[in-house]
Amino acid sequence: MLSVDSPPAHSREELQNLIIEKTRHLHKLQEQQAVLGIHTPPYILIQIEDLQAELEELRTELQTVKARTNAWQALVVDTDAYWREIIDRHIARLGGSSLEHPVFPSRADQDIIEACDLVIISPRPASGLTLQQWIKQVIKLGRQLPVILLASREDRDAAVALRQACRKEEPPIRVTTIFKDNFDGEWFARVIRQKLARRKVAALE
Repeated sequence: MLSVDSPPAHSREELQNLIIEKTRHLHKLQEQQAVLGIHTPPYILIQIEDLQAELEELRTELQTVKARTNAWQALVVDTDAYWREIIDRHIARLGGSSLEHPVFPSRADQDIIEACDLVIISPRPASGLTLQQWIKQVIKLGRQLPVILLASREDRDAAVALRQACRKEEPPIRVTTIFKDNFDGEWFARVIRQKLARRKVAALE
């Protein structure tokens, strides 16, 4: 077991990558177990148990690292490399880090969501999604993380549709829209601080 006083063996980024990698491996083994049922070979069952134990230890270590550094992390879902770089820079200035994900995290990527404190997303980041599909994906994320929509003026209709859909949720999901066209670093910082403060209060309730 990890001692609270001992230095962490891994950095936050290393821990997150390990958790993601081992979680995906675990899901693959569990899929095999579901198919094979009672005929699942013992070595697969042992691997599943070992991975579950390792993941529990890694999550504990990650929480320790987060508590020590008092750092926060944003999930950035945007295919625009130019804006990802801008957002990364502003997040770093605020003492945070960003976890870039060009598409919406899947069910197998739950650890990615749990490792983050908020999500910054652009309209329809993944090709092939309709507006309604995109809205559903954002709402799923919004049930777990505070949402900031980073949009351009041409995305106004998508932003309005998203806000309307989020207001119909129970409880309503709050989405703050920041437009790229007149991006203001100070306003971005204020929104980030508000989102983090609300999340901290919600965690204590």
